[in-house]
This record gives sequence, structure tokens and C-alpha cells, in this order.
Amino acid sequence: MNIALGRKGVRVGHTALSAPLVALIAIVVLIAGVVGAGFARAQANPVFTVSNPTITASENARNQDGQLVQWAEAVLSVEWSAAYGWAPGDSFGFELPTELKFRGNAPAIDLKADDGTVGGTCTVDATSVTCTLNDAFQGKDSVHGTVSLGIQPVERTSESSLPLKTDAGMEILVPLPAGAKTGIGTSTDPEHPVKNGWVEDNDKTFGWQLVLPGAYLQKIAPEGQVTVRDTLGGKHLFVEKPMPNKQWSFISVDPTNPAYANPWGDPDTEWLTDSASFEFSADNKEVVITLRPGASGQWDPARNYRLYYYTKYTGEGQFIPAVSPEISVEGETPETASWLFGNHAVIENTQEELSSRVYRIDWSRGTIAGVGRGSFAISKKLSDGSATIPDGTEFQVQVDVDSPIDSFDETYVLKVPLGGEPISGNKVLPAGTTVTLSEPTFPELDGITFGEPRFSSATAGDPNVAISADGTKATITTIADTNVAVVLTNTANEVPPTTPETTPPTSTPETTPETTPPTTTPATPTTTPVTPTTPATPPSVRTTPTPEVPSTSVPRTPTGLDETPTEVARAETPAPTTPSQPAEKTLANTGATYTQWALAIGGLAVALGFVLIRRARKA
Repeated sequence: MNIALGRKGVRVGHTALSAPLVALIAIVVLIAGVVGAGFARAQANPVFTVSNPTITASENARNQDGQLVQWAEAVLSVEWSAAYGWAPGDSFGFELPTELKFRGNAPAIDLKADDGTVGGTCTVDATSVTCTLNDAFQGKDSVHGTVSLGIQPVERTSESSLPLKTDAGMEILVPLPAGAKTGIGTSTDPEHPVKNGWVEDNDKTFGWQLVLPGAYLQKIAPEGQVTVRDTLGGKHLFVEKPMPNKQWSFISVDPTNPAYANPWGDPDTEWLTDSASFEFSADNKEVVITLRPGASGQWDPARNYRLYYYTKYTGEGQFIPAVSPEISVEGETPETASWLFGNHAVIENTQEELSSRVYRIDWSRGTIAGVGRGSFAISKKLSDGSATIPDGTEFQVQVDVDSPIDSFDETYVLKVPLGGEPISGNKVLPAGTTVTLSEPTFPELDGITFGEPRFSSATAGDPNVAISADGTKATITTIADTNVAVVLTNTANEVPPTTPETTPPTSTPETTPETTPPTTTPATPTTTPVTPTTPATPPSVRTTPTPEVPSTSVPRTPTGLDETPTEVARAETPAPTTPSQPAEKTLANTGATYTQWALAIGGLAVALGFVLIRRARKA
């Protein structure tokens, strides 16, 4: 799509957009962004942290340079923690780098507390682990733990650390064990033979590797034949073909070739199996192996010679983990190891002994811990010599909570009965929360007054209780799984009864009545007769005159048309008032408020856009 900016607008492809229309679109997009941002802020998820990954390996799993040996067994451990706000069903996990894979056949690993409580479960496949928490530790703070898993290095590397990727998208580096060299290497020694072993994936077959440097063989067997006698210990026997893809092999490789880590696919690998012979004892607990250099008849000092052979567990099913006191693994106790399988080889040319042990280690385990919440407890009593007040009388104590987690902050009044059991706070609180107690008011009791309250710690010298200098306040720092106890003491004073006066009261002389009669204002008559000043208007119709008859004149009620009546006092009629309008209701700053503003601004923007478009067209 081609977008061109012009003086009058924007051209997108072949369509020209006017400047007002572009402005209108920009405003609408801005409004959508504001509304969208409001909704985005409303979403919040618990945060899990995976940190401090370490790899622990025994001496058997490291070569002469201190490197981790390819295919040896080691242990990966990580620490994890859950932020406040996690809920049952939330999970965390991580993925191994390509150079490592998990060992072990446990379908699930429990996150277990010291008391045996299971707080979650982890599922593991070859390269990743996912742990899900249950509700056992809900309501605790600082929930954390560890996950430890058996691993195997499967690829060589010279890196000193490898990236571990968490399911939150973060990468943390795993330091590799190191000595003279860093990374993952092979168990080779340019001057001496090396022997090691491992457990195959079926957990019944053990592989053994004997690495013989060419220079060493040339030195001890210049005539070309080397004899190795190998004797087994433990419940396993020699087998020639334990698995379809496993067999006894004798090869020669170039140790400087990077493909040395996987010689099976390296064209430089020389297969010498036909130059090896194997003679087994009747019980298959011993084998005599004869090795020859091949067609050349000479050992090549620039190459390494590798012998692979196998044994198989003879027990029922998979071997059962058991403790062996002979096992010593760096960083672990014997209780974490499994059954020991020994293999003792002797190179008869020199009587040099090579021993190797395979111990199938059930490294997989997880831990969980948390800090239980605590609160405070307050009891009420009266000082010695106080007036008698019925037990159960309630006193009001003000509680001010200031917690490291803001959602726990509050102020409330706690009712504490006199002489009753200690009363705890309204809720358990995170450890480290500060609670301030005071007594601003006292109960109203007839004939009783109270002195200043006095707080004290229920346990002398409790470092979690601080009393103010005047004793009227107690500041408590909460601790895990415990209520910090304080005592509130009041002094009740009985008000003495009022004594009647014995001195007769002084007489007050009577007031002399007034001699001047009060002036009385006459009441204004309701209606005042009015003397007509003008004769009445004669009727408009003429009639036959009749003789005048003298009569008594009766005053008539003024009509108000031609007379001025005397002002009459009237009750003042209140002026009508306009009822006040109810106070306008306002909305809280919620998503509805943002939406109303967005709609209002959007409407104005649309109207403005139409006006600008019409002006642009006229122009």
C-alpha cells in the first residue's frame, strides 16, 4: 500500500483523503486508544517469579577439566515465589535450553511443605515443567519454594551459562559447573582412560563408556592388544543387546572434531566392533573384553577409542529407589539418592583399575512454604481499687491498621468486654503490619467516671508491642501465625452523691407592682365604615317620579371604585417559593465515566469533521 502526504490531505493508494477527514479519523483513533487503555488497566494477574537456577553435579558427572559431562546426570534447581493476589489454579513454569533435558519418570511432582502439606503439583516432560498451586496456602503471605529435577546434558557447548525461559517470557541464565574449562564436554583425558555410565530412558538399562586415548594405548600396548576385565556389583547383568537400538560397540573418533559429541552420525568415525571380542561368565556378572586397533595394527595417538557396553536391571519392574550409604553427591544427602549399580574394570595390561558407579537418582522434588498471617488480641480489666462495674461491660477500642499491603489498611472500632476472653482483630494480617490501639471514649455509666486508659503488653518484654510514653496507645507489629496480645486497663471512679444544703436559702423581696397603668393600643377594626363623599350615581333608566319620603340613611359597604378605604391590617400571605432542584448526581470515576466522555468527545469530533468537510468542498 502506498501512502502519500500532501498539502491538502493524505493519499492512500488511489484514494485521496481530505485533511479534515484525516483529523476526524485521528481523533476517533485517539478516543479508541483512551477507552482501550482504560480496559487494559482493569486487567491484573498474579505474578510468579522464577529465579536463582543452579546445576549441581557429582564428581562422576564432571570431566578432568571440571566441565559437565555429556549424558551424565546432574540436578537443576530453581527458586520460585508468588506475589500477593495469586489464586488456586494459577501456575508457573519454565523451559530448558536445548543443551539440557529432564531425567526421571515421575508423572508429577508435589510441592510439599515441611509438615507434608501439598500446596501444588508440577508436571514434567522432556524439556519443560509446569507447576499449579492449589488452595492449601491461600491466605498465607510470601508463598515460595523450590523445584529440583534431574537433568542430562545432551549437547556440547563452551558457554559458561545457558538461558532458561520462563512462561512469563523472561530469560534467566543457568551457570554451568566449571573448572579449567567451561561448558559441557566429554569425559576424555589425553593421558589416562576414563569410564562413566548412565541410565537409559527405559529405566532398566545402564550404558557404560570406556574412553581410551590413542596415545595411552600406544604406550601400554605397542603390540596392539588390550584386555579389559569388568565385574558388576548390584542387581544387574551384562547383556549384549538390551534394546533394539543399543548394542556393544568399539569405535575411534577425532577428539578435535565438534561431531565428537555424537559420533554415530560422523563420517569420520571408524567402526572397530569387529576388532573387539567379549567373553561372559556363566552368571553374566563378569566379562573379559579384548580390543585391537583394526586393519592398521597400530593405535593412532591422535584419536580416541571408545567402548560402549550395557547391563540390565534384574529385579521385577523398574528398580525401586533405595538409600545407599556409599553414595556421596555434592550438595545432596544420601537420602536423596537411589540404588547403586557398580562397575569395576581392570585393564590387565597395566592392572590399572577403573571403577564407575551408576546411581539412578530420584532428583525430582518440590517444596512450598508461606508465612501465615497473624493479628492481635486485647483483653480488658480494671485497676485495683476501682469501682465495681459488671463483667461484660463493653469498651470501644479504636484500631488503626497500616499494612505493607495497602488493601489491608483500615480504621475501625472493636468492642472489648470487661473481664471476658481476649478479643482478636477483625481479620488476620500480613506479618509486619502495624496496628495502633487507642481508647478515645468510655461507656456512659451512672455514677462512674474513668481515668486515662493504660495499655501494656500481655507478655513482658514482647518486642512486637510498643507503648506510648503516657500509656494511652499501643502499637503492635504483627507476626506470622500468632496473635500479639495486649491488655487495656482502666480506672473506674465512683462519683460521690450530692449533699443537701443546711443553710436556709436567702429570701428575695417581692417586686413592687407598677402604679402606672399600662398603655393599651386599641385594636384596629376589621372593617371601617366609610362616609360617602359623593351622591350615588342615579340609575340610567328613567321612571315616573314619586313623592320624596324621608328615610334613615344606612351606610353602604364601600365598592372600592370611588372611595378610599382606611388601611386594614391583614395577615401577610407568604410569597410562593420555587422548589429547589435535587442535587445533580455524579458518577464515580469508573469505566462508565470514561465511556461517557469518550462518546461525548466522539460526537463532537464527528460534528466538527462534517463541518470541516463541507468547508473543504466549498473551497
